[in-house]
Amino acid sequence: MSSKIKEFRSSRVLWDSTRQLFSEAVGCLPHSRLLMDFSGIAHLSPFSSALSDIQAVFQEVILLDDKVGCYIPPDVSTPVVYAKKNFGSETGLSIIKNSILPVFLSRLSGKGLGYSTLVANFLHELKTQFPEQPLANLHPLFRKALYDKEVPDTLSHNIDEVFSILIKLEGFLSKKSLITEDDAVNLFTPKSLCSVLILEGFTAPLPAEKSVILKMCEKAENIFIASPTVLLKNRGEDPLTVLISEHLKQKGIQFKRSFVMNDAKHYHQEPVCCPAEGIVEEVECIARSIKSLYLSGMNRCLNNVVIAATDIKSYAPVAERVLVRYGIPCSLSISSSPMPEPFSDLSAMLRSVADDYSRIQFTNFLSSRFFRNIPASVSDNIQRLSPLSGVISGSAAWISFIRNGTDTFNTEILESREAIEEGFEKIFGILQPLWSLRKQAEPGQYAELVMLLLDQLGFDPKNSQLQKHIAEIMDLMVFSAESFPGRICLQDFIDIIEYLFLSARPDNDKKGVRVMDMYEAAGLCPKYLYVCGMTEQKIPSLPDMDYLLPDAVKRQLGLKDMDRHMEIQKTLFEMLISSAAHVTLSYPEMEKENPLLPSPFLYGIPVVRQKMPGIYSEEELQLSQPLDGIADNIPEMLLGTGIYPRESFIRVTDIDAYRACPRKCFIDKVLKLGPAEIKKFEIEPLTIGNISHTIMERLIKEPLGSYDSFEQRACSIAKEALESAKINDYWKDIFHDAFAGILPELYENELDIRDKDYKRSVLEMNISGEPVEGLRVKGKIDRFDVLGDSAQVIDYKSGNASLNCSQAMSGKENLQLFLYAAMLKQKDSIEIKRVGIYSLSKIKVKWCPSQYKGKKKEQSGDMQIYITEALKAALEAVNNMQQGSFPAVPVNDHNCMNCHESAFCPYINRI
Repeated sequence: MSSKIKEFRSSRVLWDSTRQLFSEAVGCLPHSRLLMDFSGIAHLSPFSSALSDIQAVFQEVILLDDKVGCYIPPDVSTPVVYAKKNFGSETGLSIIKNSILPVFLSRLSGKGLGYSTLVANFLHELKTQFPEQPLANLHPLFRKALYDKEVPDTLSHNIDEVFSILIKLEGFLSKKSLITEDDAVNLFTPKSLCSVLILEGFTAPLPAEKSVILKMCEKAENIFIASPTVLLKNRGEDPLTVLISEHLKQKGIQFKRSFVMNDAKHYHQEPVCCPAEGIVEEVECIARSIKSLYLSGMNRCLNNVVIAATDIKSYAPVAERVLVRYGIPCSLSISSSPMPEPFSDLSAMLRSVADDYSRIQFTNFLSSRFFRNIPASVSDNIQRLSPLSGVISGSAAWISFIRNGTDTFNTEILESREAIEEGFEKIFGILQPLWSLRKQAEPGQYAELVMLLLDQLGFDPKNSQLQKHIAEIMDLMVFSAESFPGRICLQDFIDIIEYLFLSARPDNDKKGVRVMDMYEAAGLCPKYLYVCGMTEQKIPSLPDMDYLLPDAVKRQLGLKDMDRHMEIQKTLFEMLISSAAHVTLSYPEMEKENPLLPSPFLYGIPVVRQKMPGIYSEEELQLSQPLDGIADNIPEMLLGTGIYPRESFIRVTDIDAYRACPRKCFIDKVLKLGPAEIKKFEIEPLTIGNISHTIMERLIKEPLGSYDSFEQRACSIAKEALESAKINDYWKDIFHDAFAGILPELYENELDIRDKDYKRSVLEMNISGEPVEGLRVKGKIDRFDVLGDSAQVIDYKSGNASLNCSQAMSGKENLQLFLYAAMLKQKDSIEIKRVGIYSLSKIKVKWCPSQYKGKKKEQSGDMQIYITEALKAALEAVNNMQQGSFPAVPVNDHNCMNCHESAFCPYINRI
């Protein structure tokens, strides 16, 4: 057998040479055009991301002269993929995917999935760098390198443990007649001749790739090698060509070498660098450039545009959001795109069962649009109910919440409460078999049960490829269970299937602008290439930490060390900027408040500050149109009479809410449109207040007596009050212990309140009246103490006490207590000595008029002065409420700090 080696030199990596290579290859097959059979051509490239583009180039080549219909295409792949596809089935060995190896290693070693993944990656590196060496021979080699570099025994022990696990795996696979993908590549032997073998884009092939290439060269009649001159350090000889020639000579194969220089002149603009203020501005600039090229007609094919990022996880979500806003279709690569929504919803369903129906995961599952059999009564209401349910778990807790609600939310107002309860019970019934096995089961049992549940829940991912991939994952779990009998918990099962999905998930459709990692884009040759994120920290970047081998040992063994990692980045960057006609490099100058430096790879590249005038998105169009200020477009609420009729009694709390801010009062009190709040992991303030009021009401009615009797009575009352509260036992215990801890202070404070003139207390007293003409008000007094010929009014607060006498004189304080005092005096001729706010958290009373303890007691003003000022302010507020005037005029600006209406308020936006 004789071979012909033809070397093609090109100014760029691909595209300049690919068309010529295919044209020459088709010419070597004289009957290929007649038979439309091009299967005798094999094209190998190291870049899997470029395969579809290479196939498109071949399509263009055969369509140049003839209108071709159906044809048998050439084999376009990477050396590794080609070897796996053509591995001989006659060996009786079955290939298993590398993605399942961490599962096998975990079951063999008893280690976690994270450690097993680390070992699996180490095995892949061994098989790639030492394709012909068995593990038994590699172990002493590593031990010697560790000894030579004086590595501590702890690290040496780690390597011993890793090799022992790998040898166990090797023995297990041998018994099962299984073989890994890496072993399939290393044992590959081509069975048939190849008419034309095309090798393109190889600069430094890995040992495993070299082995495949050399084996294929032995069976090839014609070998075409594309050598990019821009990357050849020695312009006279291509290392790959020399390697193949020497190998064929050693095998005794006759060959002829020839050299072809591609002198075609192709337009190639020198790259420019465009700094930006931040990541968002950087991507905005790229989007505007793409939109400008499209609108100008310079580039109407968006498939010719690639955005490559040095940090794809940071840039992918920003790029997707910005490009969609500009109306630019885009596709994210597998490494950058997030977990698809159907699979994340499936994961949420499983995790909600594993976590006993915890609120967030359970809500994500119930609100999913991919589970068609979730009752509409549940899916339509879960987003509303979830924030109100609080920190909740367990099916019983969910059913109790739907039936009974909480202290702050009454579920009886739900129109479909019974249907919601029925829907929840249906969901819990379907999930019950999985919930009962959440502690432990065989992986295969979990997989079969999950597939059954998906069918019962009507799981439809709207993507046949994704559905097939999920089925394959479950089959792998069944296969794993058959190989390793044993039980795991549901949480471990979820971790495994998520790992399997992320390690080999299906690719999405590549439509529009492609957004990918910089290393994925290295083999592409787009017309327009944008490389973003080129800061000093990102490129060249440091390699990930190796937890098994020091860098010095890796260098001695020929593995990828720090220097080689840096060299690879430099080579790939040179490939990038030489492969596209138009290259734009960019980096953010700031990240939050931290300045960033450009990558050293950008030195010598001209800097251009891009300014691209024009309107390219709907947002820019709106901003370009002159508008009035937001305050001019939000009218004040002037609604006329009728909301608060003159003959009706108005709550004193509504008056205070109106004075705090009329606009907010109307939204919260009248329209009842306050924002929904997510319950925190705490007892709600309203619940604390209700329980505290109940306890204090019963406790204060009776004489204090001794402290021991007071304490015994208080604990008994608290226990009874907590039994009827709608909180779980955990919070009941917390509240009871906290209440018992403040009893000494409570007793002392009560002694201080009950001075020598104290007679009795009246609690929860309803009161109404008309202290002045036109002011008809009502309310409920928490505590009314009779003190001889006078009295005092106290209001309980679960938070801090806030009552400022000077603010009350200037009309800036709440009027509630002063209006109670005015009604008592007008109705029963009771003289109110003072009013106070009792803080149950601080065990302290704030009085007005205030009293100062010392050699003599002094009062800050007469009570009647405060009552008179309060009546004036209340009458003015009630008149405005009855006229339907609800302007945005707060009594204090600090009330606006946390207001939910601030974005739509004319007062806040008045400037």
